[in-house]
Amino acid sequence: MGERRILIVEDEDVARILYKRLLDRMPLHYDMVATLKDARRRMADTDHYDLLVTDLRLPDGRGTEILGEFHRRFPESKVLIVTGSLEMPPSVPSTPEVPGTEWIFKPFEIEDFIAALKRLLTL
Repeated sequence: MGERRILIVEDEDVARILYKRLLDRMPLHYDMVATLKDARRRMADTDHYDLLVTDLRLPDGRGTEILGEFHRRFPESKVLIVTGSLEMPPSVPSTPEVPGTEWIFKPFEIEDFIAALKRLLTL
């Protein structure tokens, strides 16, 4: 398989800077967007993603809104949902429509985030 590709959907500038610093050190390619609308555009314009990292709360909706679309377009891909909210609808944590989905809660330790990426991407 070629280079690993990640789509990151995060609206907070500080979080995007952190992700960029971490991901620039890893053997992968990433696209970073701030809205669901831009995420859908990237998904349509890309032939594969291995992982979706999405914030739960975004300016134009919830990150979980694109999980079904993402899984249909990239069925072998995994998902990492990042949230600072402890409030989740009962159906969200299991995310049955996308196998291989994990959650990480803000604030998180950088080591935990990197470990989740490596686990989901099998790096």
